[in-house]
Amino acid sequence: MKGPLDEEIRLSSHVTIKKYREMEKAKDRAGVAALIYERLSERYIWPVKSGAKNGFAMMACACLLIETLESFWNGWKTSDGAGHGESVFKSYFGRTERFRDFEKHASSFYPDVRSGILHQGETKGGWRITRDREFPVLKVNKVKTIQATKFLNRLDASLYDYCRELKSADWNGERWKKARRKLNHIINNCQEES
Repeated sequence: MKGPLDEEIRLSSHVTIKKYREMEKAKDRAGVAALIYERLSERYIWPVKSGAKNGFAMMACACLLIETLESFWNGWKTSDGAGHGESVFKSYFGRTERFRDFEKHASSFYPDVRSGILHQGETKGGWRITRDREFPVLKVNKVKTIQATKFLNRLDASLYDYCRELKSADWNGERWKKARRKLNHIINNCQEES
């Protein structure tokens, strides 16, 4: 059983649970969309952009963010379990215009890039990560090479696109229902188990 919820817990650097509840009540699309952007970019984009750069760390954060974005898009409590995993990346790459060049590689991206980096600290299946500026975001020949900086920049733009769409979407529409459902799952995870 969960204990009482501390309304002052921060969902992002500028928004507490209490503030989110006020924005939700006011149907503040711009405010909640800004919260989502701030929470996700300050966790997954800015630490990598502002610190020492490493392509593997960049791609690990990128993979985590893709799963998180799909959780917001679908209103999921979590992206693990039956029916997720590889399908998360297939869905994201297929739905997101900025990543269509990855769509036909989604089946191998999940086990060979995402799971390889997150579980083994390496890519598999002929995938490589580079930060060499001369490479395009995806280069496919005998191996598949991802330019991590360009990938992360596209992902940042994709996150911005999603939040911009939220700002103009109907508060009672499916997009917002799913985003609010995900935010409520996040808030529930802030509570202590008792």
